[in-house]
Amino acid sequence: MNTFQNNPKEIMSLRESLVLRWPEVVHRLNMDPDDWKLEEVSHREEARVARIVVRATRENGTRLTLKHELRPWDSDQFSHQYACHNAAFAAYPKSDEFAVSRPILLDADQQCALFEYAEGKNLKDHLTFLCNNPDAQLKLVEAAGRWLDIFHRSRITEKRRYNVSWSLNRFGTIRCDLGDGRIEVPARALFLDGISKIEKIAKDVTDVETYGCVQHGDFHIGNLIWDGTCMTGIDISAKHVAPVGYDICQFLVDFVRRFWKAPEAGQVIPPEVLDAFFAGYTLVGKDDPSVWFLSFVQVLESWLQIPKNQTDRTKAKQLSIKQLRPIAKRAFCPTSI
Repeated sequence: MNTFQNNPKEIMSLRESLVLRWPEVVHRLNMDPDDWKLEEVSHREEARVARIVVRATRENGTRLTLKHELRPWDSDQFSHQYACHNAAFAAYPKSDEFAVSRPILLDADQQCALFEYAEGKNLKDHLTFLCNNPDAQLKLVEAAGRWLDIFHRSRITEKRRYNVSWSLNRFGTIRCDLGDGRIEVPARALFLDGISKIEKIAKDVTDVETYGCVQHGDFHIGNLIWDGTCMTGIDISAKHVAPVGYDICQFLVDFVRRFWKAPEAGQVIPPEVLDAFFAGYTLVGKDDPSVWFLSFVQVLESWLQIPKNQTDRTKAKQLSIKQLRPIAKRAFCPTSI
């Protein structure tokens, strides 16, 4: 029976789109769509992005994950992301403790993809509802570091000199766009303090040695699934080689803003969180200068995703700015605390 549990009106159009496309997708596996029950796992619906993930359960107990993207409608990009995930699955070493979810089917025309269902909860939900003990939380951070270490080592791994020019040029352009009114951000003055901060510290990381690896592309705490035994990576969407600090800092900033106390003045990631992550991740150490620099950059990157006007923000975006602000105040303006 092709049914959903619950039915929030605000995402009806996204759900209707998926329900309309589901029969054609599952028919490609020579299966009857009426033999499956669809249950929502997550959704995101904003002006530029509309994406839903559901768990499809067959009467015999078989489970699949179905992902559908309604916005943006770009089948080439959707296919590219699936190909990135497929390549990561093929390269990632098979074990009982760390894994990448197995891709099963791409229907680019429908912008739908099927994956083997990964049992467990994503780390965001696990840390929110099941794990509020700090020591236990840091153990999961360590395991996440180990998952990423395996991921980065599984494909291209090369020593390189870190070049700060890309970040400096990007945020120099953003400062000009803010001044000319082409873009807007919340707490503009604090954001500009952040740009000044990375410009000031850039000299300390110019041409330092680090590693470049194929990137995950969206390595936040929602994209790791934990069942108590195995940690599984999902939604891998990149194949370019870049400094390892980009993936590392995206995860750590996401964890700290949600679950950890604000860092000391002049820091983004507290020492105990760095210690935990780099107990698992060993390709570079916690003192890698590019990781330190990119932690400040990642706060700005996260900030850019939040609309200036509160009325334009989803609940998640409103929470995000609330969580990022104390980190930014300590990291960018330590003398004002």
